[in-house]
Amino acid sequence: MPSLFGEYLPSILAKTKAVILYGAGSAGRELFECLNLHEIEVSCFCDKNKSLIGGELHKVPVISVDELIKHYKNAVIVVASNNYKYEITDELTEHGFQNITFIEDDKQLFYYLQIYKWHYALSTLDENKVEAAYHLLEDSKSKELFKKRVALLTSYADYDLFNEYISEFSDVGNVNLADFSVSSVAENFESYLYFNNDVLSLHNNETVIDAGAFDGDSAIEFIKACKRNKIEYRQVYCIEADADNYKKLKQNMDSYTNVTCLPACRLMVRKC
Repeated sequence: MPSLFGEYLPSILAKTKAVILYGAGSAGRELFECLNLHEIEVSCFCDKNKSLIGGELHKVPVISVDELIKHYKNAVIVVASNNYKYEITDELTEHGFQNITFIEDDKQLFYYLQIYKWHYALSTLDENKVEAAYHLLEDSKSKELFKKRVALLTSYADYDLFNEYISEFSDVGNVNLADFSVSSVAENFESYLYFNNDVLSLHNNETVIDAGAFDGDSAIEFIKACKRNKIEYRQVYCIEADADNYKKLKQNMDSYTNVTCLPACRLMVRKC
């Protein structure tokens, strides 16, 4: 919460400042649940979608931008949008809003993969079973990782704790941020880690089936990983159901060899 709210956090916890989520889409709904875990009260959602205005999400009202401007100038506005946060921030600033915040790009992996849902109250864990699982592990690194993972799961969703955990146990070395810029839609922090870790080892003649290939980000990262490791892959199968994503996928994979792109509808027809 300090990384999201900064100087506003004491006032929010004291309930002297209201919190408004700008964006009632998937990002807003997920962020609401994360804030709820931290017992941060959200007064309302704000959205431009007319079909949502006047309704409720999580029993919280959805208001229009006009109503936001009229009644909530002193509230802390959390912009819950991945692709348009800067435009929304500029628009709100023009209307006189000063308390605006959003999740920084390098923290989005944490919040928008619903890691806040991977939370367990310490009282729900069986101490004997946790200890038994610990003793099933053989090497010291696995045991230490297990302890830190349990500690993380029983803590609140906090980016700094998560970042510390990843930094301590990841074996990806010094990563060039350019390696994360595979996707043509958004920066991708996940695909690189699929193929660069101390668990998965790539070998010659690998075949990959990427089910839910998006725009080819993971497939391209696999090919790059093979090149870095000086090995040859056999075949990559990319399956994507969304028609718009499939067009981008085809365009992005055209320059690579031994890659087959398939729309999910074709697979369904073949199965029938």
